[in-house]
Amino acid sequence: MKLPPRFCIRRLLALFGVLVFLLNPALLPAYHRHLSEDDVREAYLFGQRHDLRVGKFFDAYEKRFTYTANEPSVRAIGVRTPYSAAVLRSYKGGNTYSPQQAWKDYTERAGVFEVVVWIDIPFRNPALQTRAVDPTVAIQQMFTVEFSSQERVLAAQKTLAVPQYYSGGDSSALTGVDMHFEYDVQGVASAMIRIQVTSRSGKTVTADFDLASLR
Repeated sequence: MKLPPRFCIRRLLALFGVLVFLLNPALLPAYHRHLSEDDVREAYLFGQRHDLRVGKFFDAYEKRFTYTANEPSVRAIGVRTPYSAAVLRSYKGGNTYSPQQAWKDYTERAGVFEVVVWIDIPFRNPALQTRAVDPTVAIQQMFTVEFSSQERVLAAQKTLAVPQYYSGGDSSALTGVDMHFEYDVQGVASAMIRIQVTSRSGKTVTADFDLASLR
């Protein structure tokens, strides 16, 4: 049966539209709140590469700042979307990490959007150079973190501070703290987001990320 000319034209236009969508990276879906099993497998395979492309991939998810040598300061701010978190777990897991484990790990943290703030501490900072001081409490008192999406400030569901020590001779010194903040992924839109960190002394650093251009 011969199709009417108008029907053929509509069909061709629809096909052309699909091809343009698929071939133009700017039009492809970017950040996803939820990943499919295929998405996680793709992230797993990419993380297993362990080459320069993986490092370059994470450059878009982190903003670095000038280090202030005489006081604790923000070295970098990063975001972990569900996809980039899956890449990172695969990268850290090495060749013993399996696709099955990648999917299991994702499903356990499917609702998490993470923000990471890296704090550098001067080597001889007297206030923090003792293990008797809880780094979590100390850093939380020194810095406040505000995460906003679509002009709404989001509240963290969970926070974690991981101290970094330098060991030398018979002593060790606290050289930094990695601050992790977990948010409900449902509240984070595929749009511009802002993370603002303010120190107790009043210094503020800001990092903007366009999630529409990230995975």
